[in-house]
Amino acid sequence: MRPEIAFSAADTAEDVQRCIAVLLSTRAGSVAMDREFGLSWDFVDLPVEAAQAALTAEIVAKVAKYEPRAQVQNVTYTVGDDGTLLPHVEVTINE
Repeated sequence: MRPEIAFSAADTAEDVQRCIAVLLSTRAGSVAMDREFGLSWDFVDLPVEAAQAALTAEIVAKVAKYEPRAQVQNVTYTVGDDGTLLPHVEVTINE
């Protein structure tokens, strides 16, 4: 059984959300023709507060560069018991 993949979004908000999800789940350096696309993993071994600051700055910069239809309003984090960071990114869509 093969999963269904929707290549066209039903609306702009859905498309922006999908594009940001791809951007933020891609490791920088892994895209052949654009090595800057995605997020750096340089923050991985930093203390939690420093990692949050570095990751927030990178999220804001990368969304501004690669998804001009959106603007980051807020980034909050859920921190796991093991120090794992899960960012929650709130954006507004520029229309």
